[in-house]
Amino acid sequence: SVFWSADKLPALYEFRYLLESAALIIVIINERISPNKICTALFLSGILPAGLAVYQFTQQDIFAFKWLGLAAHQAINPGTIVIEAAGRWLRAYGPFNHPNVLGGWLSLSFLSGLIILARGRVNTYLRRAIIFISPLITAGIFFSFSRSAWLVLLIAAGLFIYFERGNFRRRESDKKYYPASQIIFSAALFLLLSVIYSPLISARTNSANRLEIISTSERADQLS
Repeated sequence: SVFWSADKLPALYEFRYLLESAALIIVIINERISPNKICTALFLSGILPAGLAVYQFTQQDIFAFKWLGLAAHQAINPGTIVIEAAGRWLRAYGPFNHPNVLGGWLSLSFLSGLIILARGRVNTYLRRAIIFISPLITAGIFFSFSRSAWLVLLIAAGLFIYFERGNFRRRESDKKYYPASQIIFSAALFLLLSVIYSPLISARTNSANRLEIISTSERADQLS
């Protein structure tokens, strides 16, 4: 799409990310990096974005910080991604340029933690970190209010439980199947936040909401 882009410089800038991704994949394949190391890096990389997301939503303020590439966002400003429910509620961006990107990255981070615990070859400190930090990452996913991230996480966790159901039963007696702890703690927090912020959940799931109508129509225009 760079060739027919109306503004080629930003298009080339974004294309660079595709090249970087391809280079990273080649390095991972050639170096035969352990899946546990990859998943550990992905999980740990979700801590800072999740912490920022919780701060941004609870404070309803996204401050500018050049060293992290953060731009300032205020709920009152036009163009900021918000939810309209008894006022304008700022969705968390984390360190990214859109709440949906935040939700997608944190979902990947959460699932990486599940994979590490399921593989079993992990030291005690990392195992405890995953179990106790996962609720923070879950809170970050929630405050992104990204429906696509919620859906992906729900489907992926459901598939994980389905394929791991044998291990759930086998280790139920000794209470040592750690992915179950991660899922239970995180699901409990997500449900609690859903109750506390139920008006915002309703606004995000109501297709007749003014912002949802605008969002749908803009997507249709862009597709056409």
